[in-house]
Amino acid sequence: MNMARYMAPAAVLVSLAACGSEAEDAEGNSTGTNAASPLAQVEPTPKALDVIPANFRGGWDSVDAGELACTTLSDTAVTIEPELLQYYEGAFTPETISQISDDRIESEGFFQYADDRSKESYTLKLSNDGKRLTLSGNGFKPFEFRKCATIREAHLIPAEYEGTWSTNGTCKAVADSLIEIAPTTITWQGKTSNFTKVHYAGPNAIELEDDGQEEPYGIVLDQGEKSGALVGPGHSPIPLTRCSG
Repeated sequence: MNMARYMAPAAVLVSLAACGSEAEDAEGNSTGTNAASPLAQVEPTPKALDVIPANFRGGWDSVDAGELACTTLSDTAVTIEPELLQYYEGAFTPETISQISDDRIESEGFFQYADDRSKESYTLKLSNDGKRLTLSGNGFKPFEFRKCATIREAHLIPAEYEGTWSTNGTCKAVADSLIEIAPTTITWQGKTSNFTKVHYAGPNAIELEDDGQEEPYGIVLDQGEKSGALVGPGHSPIPLTRCSG
C-alpha cells in the first residue's frame, strides 16, 4: 500500500488546522493573533408606534424666538400632539412613527401648507433633560426648540400704544415710574403682564386682560397720542406721558 497517497492529504489538513488555531510563542503562550474580535455595537431595533410619545408632546418654540415666543402669535412655535405637528401656518401629519430610543423618533408623513402638500421625513431628538428638541429632515437645517409651559393665546397691542411712557409727567424719571408697552406685554415696576385678550373699547382706547388678573384694565390716549391714562380696577386713572415709540 502506498502510504504517501494518504499522508499528503493528511498533512494538508494538519496545516490548515494549525492556521486556524492561535499562534504560540516560544514558551507556549498564546499570542492572540486569531483572538475573536469584539462584537460591533448593535443599533437598537426601531419600534413602530401609533402615536408620538408623551415626552415629545406639548408646546415648543425656537430658541431664537423673540418677545412673541410661546404665544399664538409666534411664527416659529409648534405644538406636538399624538398624531400631529401643528405649526403657526401648516401642519405635519405622520404616516409612520418609529421610536429609535426614549429620546429619539423618526417619522414619515405629509406636510400641508395652504394648498401645497409634500412628503417629508422628520427626526425628533430630545435633550437629556427633555427641555430642548432638535427637529431635522431632508432639505433643511436642523431646528432647535425649547419647551414652552404652554402656547398661550396672545393678541397684539396696537402700534400706537407701544413705547415707553412716564407716569409722573417727565421722561427723566426713575425707572419705577416708566411703563414699557410692547406688542403683547406691559412692564411696570419690575412686573411684566402677558395679555391674553386685547380689544378696542372706544375711540383711542383699548381694554386688556392678562393671565392673572380678574378684571380687565385699559389704556386711553388723548388726541395726538402723546399722552393718555392707564385705567383699571381699584385705582384712579394713572396719567401717561409718551417718552418714545
